[in-house]
Amino acid sequence: MKRATISTLPKRPGLDKEEMKNYRLISNLAFISKFIETVKVIHKEEQLEKSAFNYSYQTAYRRGHLTETAPLGGHSDIPEALDEGSMTALIMKRL
Repeated sequence: MKRATISTLPKRPGLDKEEMKNYRLISNLAFISKFIETVKVIHKEEQLEKSAFNYSYQTAYRRGHLTETAPLGGHSDIPEALDEGSMTALIMKRL
């Protein structure tokens, strides 16, 4: 299903046409391949939403939830918990 028609386009007009590094490769995938890939992504998202592994604080692999904005939630939750007198801990792991 991942067959593609590959064509070349010049990166910029006026570059030397004899040099291969001046060309950009373009691969045109078949429509059916793109369609099936989209259906699989939607199915995976639906399964993750329904699964027991999906909890409210998870930000990865969820539509509308960005991992870049996850620390912002913790930034506001920690002072709020401290104000309430709750014990608070922040554990971070560097990948």
